[in-house]
Amino acid sequence: ITLSGWLEGATPGPRPERLDQVAILKHLKPNPIPAELPASSREVLQRFYVTEGFRVDLVAADPDVVQPIAFTFDALGRLWVLEALSYPEKQPEGAGKDRLVILEDFDGDGVFEDRKVFVEGLNLASGFELGYGGVWIGAAPQLLFLPDRDGDDVPDGPPQVLLDGFGYQDTHETLNNFTWGPDGWLYGLQGVFNESRIGVPGASESGRRVMRAGVWRYHPVNKRFEVYAHGGSNQWGLDYDRLGQWFMTHCRSFWGGGPTTHVLQGGHYWNQAHAHYPDFIEPYPLEAFSDFRQCLPASAKYGHGEGGAGLPGSRAIYGGHAHVGTLIYQGDQWPEPFRNRLYTHNLHGRQINVQVNVEDGASIETRHAGQDFLYHDDPSYVAVDLKTGPDGSVYINDWVDLQHCHHPNVDQWQRQNGRLYRVVHEAHYKPHLVDLNRKSDRELAWLHLHQNEWYVRMARRLLTERAAANGSIASEALVVLRNLSVEHANVNRRLRALWTLHGVGGVEASHWSGYFNDSSAEVRAWAVELAQYALEPTPALAGRLVQLALSESSAMVLVRLAAISSLLPEEEQWSILKSLVQKVAHQEDGVFRSMTWFALAQAMQENPQRAFGWLADETPLIPLFEDWIPWYGARLQGQGLDLALERLVEAPPEEQSRLLQLIGMALRQEAQVPMPRAWLTGSAPWLQHGDPVARRSAENLAAIFGDRQQVRVMRLRLGEAGLSKEDKTHALAILERLGDSGSSEPYLGLLDEDGFRQQAIAILGRMKDPRIAQTLIRSLTSWPARDQRAALEALSGQPTFAVTLMEAIEKEELPVSFVNAYTLRRLQALEDPRITEKASQIWGGMPPQAELSERIQFLEKRYAEAPLWAYEEKEGQKHFEALCASCHRMDEGDGGLGPRLGGSGQNGVRYFLESILDPHAVVGFPYQSVTLRLKDGRQVSGIVEAESESAWLMRQQEGTRLVDQQEVLEVQRSQQSLMPDGLLEGLQEREVLELLKFLMTL
Repeated sequence: ITLSGWLEGATPGPRPERLDQVAILKHLKPNPIPAELPASSREVLQRFYVTEGFRVDLVAADPDVVQPIAFTFDALGRLWVLEALSYPEKQPEGAGKDRLVILEDFDGDGVFEDRKVFVEGLNLASGFELGYGGVWIGAAPQLLFLPDRDGDDVPDGPPQVLLDGFGYQDTHETLNNFTWGPDGWLYGLQGVFNESRIGVPGASESGRRVMRAGVWRYHPVNKRFEVYAHGGSNQWGLDYDRLGQWFMTHCRSFWGGGPTTHVLQGGHYWNQAHAHYPDFIEPYPLEAFSDFRQCLPASAKYGHGEGGAGLPGSRAIYGGHAHVGTLIYQGDQWPEPFRNRLYTHNLHGRQINVQVNVEDGASIETRHAGQDFLYHDDPSYVAVDLKTGPDGSVYINDWVDLQHCHHPNVDQWQRQNGRLYRVVHEAHYKPHLVDLNRKSDRELAWLHLHQNEWYVRMARRLLTERAAANGSIASEALVVLRNLSVEHANVNRRLRALWTLHGVGGVEASHWSGYFNDSSAEVRAWAVELAQYALEPTPALAGRLVQLALSESSAMVLVRLAAISSLLPEEEQWSILKSLVQKVAHQEDGVFRSMTWFALAQAMQENPQRAFGWLADETPLIPLFEDWIPWYGARLQGQGLDLALERLVEAPPEEQSRLLQLIGMALRQEAQVPMPRAWLTGSAPWLQHGDPVARRSAENLAAIFGDRQQVRVMRLRLGEAGLSKEDKTHALAILERLGDSGSSEPYLGLLDEDGFRQQAIAILGRMKDPRIAQTLIRSLTSWPARDQRAALEALSGQPTFAVTLMEAIEKEELPVSFVNAYTLRRLQALEDPRITEKASQIWGGMPPQAELSERIQFLEKRYAEAPLWAYEEKEGQKHFEALCASCHRMDEGDGGLGPRLGGSGQNGVRYFLESILDPHAVVGFPYQSVTLRLKDGRQVSGIVEAESESAWLMRQQEGTRLVDQQEVLEVQRSQQSLMPDGLLEGLQEREVLELLKFLMTL
């Protein structure tokens, strides 16, 4: 394989300072390079620093490999490489640029001397796998199968579309990391900023599965598609360990914790947007219910970059928050201390992080191993994946580009680069020639004892393919697998055989009892997970699973029972669920609680009464479920709400306050709920409750149930002398929810009170009194920034107020600078010709794309050349607060319309310039703006945090706002950012550089 011009002139520098400054990197040594290599290869490989005893070899480079986004090995040991030349754009139909190439080592010397193109013309391909007589390719929005049944390396015909509907709104989070699972399914990932509605071509909306982030799978024989688990961030790494435990790596997120997540079937994990969870998960519980966090966190809790909510300084140690590729090393070439550890590329750190996984009840705790494995000193190093080969070495594909962060501008990317590396332990490396296709079924069965997991997985895939094609495999192979699955002393070997035995249809009805009684919890857990496929042919299994739920003590097994419980007949399903909620020994195990809750909540959707029955007969439950059941019953409304209110009626007075709060929290995202009979007849004592918390909760519920009497009650209460701050705030919240159409006078008077101004503005914003806009404008300059933003929200919410605002600016009664970026976008969204004309006169038009590119390059050059010591960082912070802080937060926490910026400085100054000057280039799905046009002429713009049948919950600059569905005339969704064009237009060049200097410190 030849090397191209990009290698020429590369010169290795001295040992990077970072290696001696960071404890987990100090042990790394210069990559030992054979003297016989050509100079060009040496220059590339000298930039590596590796753990002692290891060596990195260059396997291939451009022009033979370019833009290598994914790779795998076939049964002949050949390397298949997917080249993603279409990225970052979906190309026009028929104009795809991606290709799949095959590299082959003919003589087993470790040199891949042959290259051939298998297929060209793929479009936005991002993942693939081999098997079942062809190639499985992910090219959003489609999952394709390209047949080559005779194995001549020429496709038998055009790609077959198996599924469509995969999202590609964000083209760097499309379907990826195709992996054959131990159960015979094809697994893959998708990132959070793509909304997918996946089904067979032509499927109706109801026949599609919705996925925004998660792990998906597809069965190659029965053609079933499932979302295995929901949640995550920008995940781009997936592997399973010796016990079949799945792990994915991703960008770190505040909501999830660390960079690695242990994945269970049926799990609902954190996601980076912290939104779009199913309704049985409460992402923002009230303060009194902090233990309501039901979504599952990452299994890693440590470090990894301020930008991903890591501890301060952790970026300098671990390298940053972005991780790609997942390998749990189970080969036979590296020494034992390196086996069964998780290896993942740290994108910005250009190092391989090493982790160890430790069992922790129902889940796994992922810890840093203490030392990282490898570091690369070339800033263009963009490692994407890592896999074990048939020789037991680890192979790495390198994208090779100075651009590390996704950007849709095709001119940002270097198109002719690419490399493949091999990481070997020098003392044990020996190239291999393999051809597993020639092995008999029995020989493939015995390969399940091989020390290199690559042979085991390949043997499993070949055996399951043969079983699918022929109806079974050879009987002597079945005997080998059956014996290994029950007799081998090593748990991993028993599991290997069990997985394959299941895949070839070799587990008979009489075998299940033995697996359920295995001494290893891991085997029992997998027996439960695999039993879901045998329920139909073996109905008696359901009863056996009920017995197991009663007797089992391992949380690892119990969560598998929870995951498959919905597949059982109703009686058996509820029997298992009752056993699980009574396992008080596991009440401190958060993963067990959540997995059990996911199963119970979904069962309650069909029959909430059974869960409430446990509360009524005082069945001893894990304490949290005593809150979660009535809360979710209320959220389900209908019978569930009636049951929650019945429990409230029967509760002693000291428990009523908590129940009232629970029911209110369940319904707070609803604009209005039909008043239940139990409330109509029983609410009087709650509305007069002596506990102020209980009383306020009851009044809030009355408002949710549409009790208009509360308007009169709250108006009267506002006039009471000596009213507490809590009661005043509460009264205003009730009036805002119900909508006070009376006089504006009480609220205009509240504009002089700092603590209540924002609530008063929110109520006034819904009224039509022309004095409101005039009053807000007169007072605007004297208010603090938070109240100014609330006033601008109201002034830009309806045309009459907006015209008054524009006229005030024209008359110089209000400085132009008071209209911030977000407000300008809202004014434009009103689409009122009077406002559009005035906006054009005041702010002018926007430059074309070519001018934007020139402007970006100019400012990037000016920043690079500027004597930054002369520019005040504090002044830059002031510009940030004036222009950006209304939507962006620097640190973690609730609120903010745009992404949090903490840690973004590592992305470089061009990242900020492109984001500011071309704000619509990259807009993650959760940050796309939505404008609700209301029937009274007002508009509400923001980010959709939640949507129900009765209401929209919109996230705005100063919090959230609930909008009744009945008030909405039109919904306008935009793929544009809420951040407007021309944000820097009001700044002088010095001020722009000050802002950039501040941003680079984040």
